[in-house]
Amino acid sequence: MPTLLLDGPQRPVRAPEYPCQFCWAAQGTLRCSGCKTARYCKKEHSKADWLRHKSECGFISSGGLHPRSIKWLSVKAIFFPAEGGAPRLVDAHHRLAPDPNYPCIMRHMPDWGMWFTNDKTLWPVTVQRMGRDGPPLGRSLVIMNGENSALDRATRNLCIQGLGVEREGTGNYLAFRTRKPDQISQYENARMDEDLPAIVQHFKEGEDLDSVENMLDWSALGYSGVIHC
Repeated sequence: MPTLLLDGPQRPVRAPEYPCQFCWAAQGTLRCSGCKTARYCKKEHSKADWLRHKSECGFISSGGLHPRSIKWLSVKAIFFPAEGGAPRLVDAHHRLAPDPNYPCIMRHMPDWGMWFTNDKTLWPVTVQRMGRDGPPLGRSLVIMNGENSALDRATRNLCIQGLGVEREGTGNYLAFRTRKPDQISQYENARMDEDLPAIVQHFKEGEDLDSVENMLDWSALGYSGVIHC
């Protein structure tokens, strides 16, 4: 793991100017010496975040953020194809881009075009509970759907219907894990054994969305589509 460099004293601010990328609450006065981008409030938080940050660190250090770079990262997502078949894990590609408010934080900018006919009219929703009466998952799942576009609305999702779901979902669905805080928009690998049951339960409960605790601020990513609620 790269050592940490001390950037020196910084003036007090009401909110962290460079938030720690593990706890998000404290000022990140320590900087990763590998990518010189990630910030942490103490060494213990740097060590705790290394498993997540490792691939990001190597990507940034090798010039992955250069404007002419065509490098992509990938994350495992659960795909529910409209044409039918079983849900399956797929590699969803994304770029890294500095957050406009916190340049030390990297957002994940997915290539939605592989899965949806119109990546500007997506319906995202987050799920944090195992159904309306179930326990908290301890993580957030993001379910993306393109049924806001005319073409996707015309395509009933046979995969979801094959799971015993009565609601008429349309278009493709793609589900990720997302890292808190949700507004940072950093995705993590979904797991079929742990995440699929919660997603199917969400589908079965229909539109009341009692399994949802909070919505994502997708307007910050420049999407014009409305939140699915």
